[in-house]
Amino acid sequence: MQFFISAVLFIVLFIVLRLSLHFGLHWRRKLSTRLIAGEKILREQDFISLKVLSNKTLTTGPVAGQAMQTTGRMVLTDRRLLVATNHGRMLELSEGNLGQARAVGPRRLVVLGKHPAGKADLRFEMVVDQEVDWATLINTRFMSDKLPEGECL
Repeated sequence: MQFFISAVLFIVLFIVLRLSLHFGLHWRRKLSTRLIAGEKILREQDFISLKVLSNKTLTTGPVAGQAMQTTGRMVLTDRRLLVATNHGRMLELSEGNLGQARAVGPRRLVVLGKHPAGKADLRFEMVVDQEVDWATLINTRFMSDKLPEGECL
């Protein structure tokens, strides 16, 4: 009987820890995409499957030349595009920090830009609904004439 109680307690504890991890990471993505007062959300999508490529190793996630698979959140406002992962804010496109987006296939969107700290050029390959609309909105607001340079881009 004592073994049964221990097993049930272990399973319950495992489920509670797993749920707290899941919601903790979701909360971190949500906090990383906080808006400035007065910004209006044009589009947002949560729980995006992301592949992140970087030309330099970052302490917040990707290693140079290696793909990092993660879950993310993307928010497009009237002033900025924010992409946050479990590692925090990875991309912020605005008037001073431009980038590009391309719809490369059904539900496939590629966004190119710089890390918010300017440390690396990043490439995000993501699975989103209405990828053509996302690419059009991003490019009309934040299109850069010069593509970021780098091996993985």
